[in-house]
Amino acid sequence: MKIYKPMLVKNIKRLGVVAFLLVAVTGCKVGDPYKRPDLDFSEEYYGKTGDTVPVDSVHLAKVKWVEFFGDYDLAALIDTALANNLDMQKTVQVLEMSRQDLLQSRANFYPSLG
Repeated sequence: MKIYKPMLVKNIKRLGVVAFLLVAVTGCKVGDPYKRPDLDFSEEYYGKTGDTVPVDSVHLAKVKWVEFFGDYDLAALIDTALANNLDMQKTVQVLEMSRQDLLQSRANFYPSLG
């Protein structure tokens, strides 16, 4: 049995169109409308009125991080990590070198003898 190429191409095109239409029809199906669930938050979530941490951002920036977290064991671990952090020590040294370079470049504006 001999299959003619034009008929094969025609069947493949039909199959492609049918597949595209099936995907398009099923892709347009929309589910049920979204219904937002009711969320009940306790007062502890929002904080109490007598908390030591201020609520507004201006005063919050003035709070020391040790007081903000309130866990002194955590504060000790963070202090140890900061003291032994080689990347931070390297960065501090690079900043100090940059500051010294800036001071040296400003020295050209000072009066000189000779």
